[in-house]
Order: sequence, then structure tokens, then C-alpha cells
Amino acid sequence: MRRSDLLDFGDAESLCQDTYFTNYRDHIMLRVGMADLLVKGTYFIRGNGERQIARGLLWQRTVRHFHSGDNMLRCGYYPESLIIYRSIFETLGLIEFFGQFPEEVSRWFSGSEFRPGAVRKRLGGTAERADIYEFLSKFSHPNLEAMLSSSGGMSETGAPAHTAAWPIYLSESSENLTFIADVLLMGALKLLGGSVVTDDNAESQEWWKKFRQASSRWDELYEDRWGA
Repeated sequence: MRRSDLLDFGDAESLCQDTYFTNYRDHIMLRVGMADLLVKGTYFIRGNGERQIARGLLWQRTVRHFHSGDNMLRCGYYPESLIIYRSIFETLGLIEFFGQFPEEVSRWFSGSEFRPGAVRKRLGGTAERADIYEFLSKFSHPNLEAMLSSSGGMSETGAPAHTAAWPIYLSESSENLTFIADVLLMGALKLLGGSVVTDDNAESQEWWKKFRQASSRWDELYEDRWGA
């Protein structure tokens, strides 16, 4: 049985073309370039001290999760990808936290737990950050809203409208999630550039050049969104 025989939600490409960004292919190429910059930026993390090792471990996790989340997003598993992107949000917060409070790294290495809520509280933050985290957390727990989202809602008979094993292509839910995934990716690059990548050699200068190009293109793609 084909997916279209069960319920036709369209395909991933047509879905992306219908959402808020104006050019699907430009957007995909931008994400590919930004993800590549993220990977290359982690090459600048060097050293054997606790702080450098912590940075390396946390950025390694961040890169892996971005790849995982993007794969899920492209395949239509939107509710499921929220779990991955929430983890990215929390990991980036811990990276930023250790940048501001380097003395805490030794406690992390000794096994102390840094709960995301406590980290966010010490970092402060904006209302936008709080809204993003609330959205990412919305479908992370097995409550009714999350279950209905994962199943595509309820059919007229009261049964789940969609077979759980198949992806769901829902433009309304994908729009905000794709936007937030981009915000997290650009935020990760800015955090990486501000704390790790220097401009004291040709390799890092090239990284910064490509980062500025990606940042400019990102602003162009989301000009309407930011102005709304």
C-alpha cells in the first residue's frame, strides 16, 4: 500500500514551495551551506583543557543533532523532529552558559547536572527565546495534543487519521518548525563564530567570508518574515 493510498498530504518539495520562504531551492542550498559552515567551524576547536574538551563534545552533539533533525524535517516527521531541535536548543544554551561562566565547566566534568531551566534562568534571555522553547516543547511529551499531531488528527470515525508509520506533510505545522530550525542553525553559527572561530589565518578568514555571505542571504530570504 502506498502512502498516497492512505491519505494524500502532498510531497515535501511542493510543501516547502508553499510555505513562507520565497524560493525553495535557494532555501535548501542555503541550509546545506550553513550546515557545512557549522561542521567546518568545529575544526577550530582545539586544545586539551576541560573547556576545550567540553566545547568539542557539545558542538559534536549539536552537529549530529542538526543532521538528524534536518533529515526528519525533510522526510515529513515534523512532530518527531521537535524533540531533536529542542535538544539542540538546550545544548546551544549550555555552550553559551559555559562561555559566560567558564568556572562551571569543572563541575560539569565532575558529573554535576545542569538542568536546562536553570541554565536559561542564569543566561536571562528574550521573550523570543522563551516562545521558541515553548513551541519546541509542545509536542515532546505523550499528551493528547502531541499524539493527535503525530497521527494527523482524528478521522470521522474517531480513529487516528493517518498510519503512524508514515510521515505527515502538514504545511501549517511545518512553517513554524522550518523557520525555527533555521533560526537555531543561524544562531549556532553566530555562537560558534563568536566563541571559537578567529580571523587570524587564511582558513578562518574564508570561514568568516562564507558566514557573512550566508547571513546576508538568510536575511534576504526572511525579510518578509521579520518585517511581519
